[in-house]
Amino acid sequence: MVLGIFLHAANIYGSDHEWLISSPDKHYLFSFLSDFIHAFRMPAFFMVSGYLLFKLTLSSSGPNAISRVRRIVIPFLSVAFTLNVIQYYLVEGFNSSFDGFENYFSSGRWVSHLWFLVNLLFYNVIGFVVIFLSPVRAIFLRVVEALKTSAMFFAMFFLFMIFYFALLSVNGMFNIYYKPFGLIGFWSFGFYFIFFFMGFVFAANDSVYQRFISSSCALLMTLFFLSVKLIGWFFGLGEFGIFGAVSFYLLSFVSCQWCFVFFSVFLDKKIAIMTMISKSAYTIYLFHHLLVIGFGILLIYFSVNYWLSYPIIIISVFVLTIILHKLGARSFLFLLLFNGISRKEYSSK
Repeated sequence: MVLGIFLHAANIYGSDHEWLISSPDKHYLFSFLSDFIHAFRMPAFFMVSGYLLFKLTLSSSGPNAISRVRRIVIPFLSVAFTLNVIQYYLVEGFNSSFDGFENYFSSGRWVSHLWFLVNLLFYNVIGFVVIFLSPVRAIFLRVVEALKTSAMFFAMFFLFMIFYFALLSVNGMFNIYYKPFGLIGFWSFGFYFIFFFMGFVFAANDSVYQRFISSSCALLMTLFFLSVKLIGWFFGLGEFGIFGAVSFYLLSFVSCQWCFVFFSVFLDKKIAIMTMISKSAYTIYLFHHLLVIGFGILLIYFSVNYWLSYPIIIISVFVLTIILHKLGARSFLFLLLFNGISRKEYSSK
């Protein structure tokens, strides 16, 4: 989630990106960085979320269903009606386009960067159904057990690709990218659910997970992705339409896979700074958006060059959100409103 700082700061200076705020001083490298992070950041997040939901829900020490829903809903509402309101006025003032506060809700700008929490809430409900309804869980576990073989593992990957094809095919019937009141869109829900469910599967069977994080499997999937890109280049299929969408799915899967491989090899042990960032991650994500916009507006106003302003935003926002979390963690009200947990739950993390 910390990568959100890098992504959203890059959006300000990307040459082919028009974000909430945009600098007149742009460079294509920031567009490349933004697209690169976008390819795996949220897919990896939802994959981890699915993995942890299954593992922690079955653990006696893990949070129950009500606790997990509270961790999503309370921070969502707290930020939507405080930080996002301030953000709305900042952005509208910067763009000189204020068109009334009623549009804050109708346009979906009240949700803003919190869209992932809406998806996550629905995914959790689906996960609870699979876990707590015994007949459903029994069927799910039998299917997962079959995935232990190489053939079935790759069959799972292609089944998810077919699901994605089906998702894209209904775009002619209605706009799958439309999000009423900014809450949830058909494409967003379906695409990220693929990765959430993958994480769910990996948590249910360690053999399947070990196959996923093996370097040989990652190399094979990378070669498959590169072959598809080569075919697309040879036939001039471009980056748009069905081929472009499938290429993005493959890129997301492969980049997620290499993230997991990297973490399993190099970050499998507890490291103090990683533990600190992990405990602060929720706060960092909820507050970073407003701070990135605030610093971005300030630096644009003073015409600071992007090579200087980009690292200023990254460092300033990261340090400020870490400090904010450290100070806020002393208050039960802060932890409840912006993390959805009690001090006791925070101490046990």
